Amino acid sequence: MSGGLSVLTPLGTALLGARVGQQVNWTGVDGAIHHAVVAAIQYQPEAAGQLHL
Repeated sequence: MSGGLSVLTPLGTALLGARVGQQVNWTGVDGAIHHAVVAAIQYQPEAAGQLHL
């Protein structure tokens, strides 16, 4: 998957459930605390009505 992000990474886990404009925090592999603000969500299946697995 090009340009993807696994939910198994620290950042991927921090982003689960985040909304646009929300700040997320995670601990990197270097042990430092990192911060980012969610600027956009390109595709969200639930919002598009795709509720099947």
